[in-house]
Amino acid sequence: MAFFSSHIGDTTTFEKAKDFFITSTKQVSNDFSVTYIDLNDNRDPEEEDKLIAINKGFSAIYVGVEGVALFTFYEGDEQTEVVLQPHEYVYITPGTKYEIVGKCRLMLISLPAYTDKMFSHPEIQ
Repeated sequence: MAFFSSHIGDTTTFEKAKDFFITSTKQVSNDFSVTYIDLNDNRDPEEEDKLIAINKGFSAIYVGVEGVALFTFYEGDEQTEVVLQPHEYVYITPGTKYEIVGKCRLMLISLPAYTDKMFSHPEIQ
């Protein structure tokens, strides 16, 4: 039998940008990690001319915890918007480019666990 747990005392919070906070939980496995993202009428990424891209070998699940988040996905000239509310989720695979805007709290589950190689930030074309 195996199980993993992380508790409130195991978290670290930092301000990535004005009114944009990241709370990381203790990494208990290389298979996954859990992070909370708090946006207060902000955008991720903060830079207006950039997007988020999931790199090869990684995937992400965003779960709505509080508020409303608007995800915009970019594929070539096409854009698709997805509104995420509490208890809803979006699963994002490698190569996907997107941005998030909202006043919300999201739980990000990184598969495998987050490393600095998980995301890139290409410019909007």
